[in-house]
Amino acid sequence: TTLIDPTVVVDTTNSKVVIAGTLIINITGGVAGETNLVKNPITFILTVDKEQVTRWEAYWDNENAEMLAALGKVSALMKK
Repeated sequence: TTLIDPTVVVDTTNSKVVIAGTLIINITGGVAGETNLVKNPITFILTVDKEQVTRWEAYWDNENAEMLAALGKVSALMKK
């Protein structure tokens, strides 16, 4: 898993750290030899309290065609 060209914004007033970029993830389903690299934009929002992250939110396109195809392919392989 790799985050390409991340942008980081630190909002000290609201105790937030926002990280956005393009995530590349390999969806394998644990199937040996299976490789499905998927690229999908993602944003993380971290809430900080007393120098500790107390909440971690992540947002991405759940209907990304590449990701859905990889999940479908791996799901079918796992049923065999």
